[in-house]
Amino acid sequence: MLAIDALRRVGTEDEWRVIFPLLKHESASVRSAAIRFARAVLGDRAKEFLSNALTDPAPLVRENALDELDGLVTNDLRPIITSLLQDESPSVREAAQSLLDTL
Repeated sequence: MLAIDALRRVGTEDEWRVIFPLLKHESASVRSAAIRFARAVLGDRAKEFLSNALTDPAPLVRENALDELDGLVTNDLRPIITSLLQDESPSVREAAQSLLDTL
């Protein structure tokens, strides 16, 4: 996970081919790092990966996806973000509210 975060700072789209499979890794920490990498390297094109992560079973991944969606939210994502205000995880609920507050 730390290696992915370090690579995020200097990574390019070439590394994305290596990181992409980690979106399905068994570890929530690794999936979260892959989400952060996608946003840093792909920019706006990461929206699909970030929106898919909103339904991840791990709260950490959902929270990271919400954080990384800042500046990318369109009307089609509002309903799912709003639904996360009822998430079981307080940190996910807080991240959803923070994101909605920026819209």
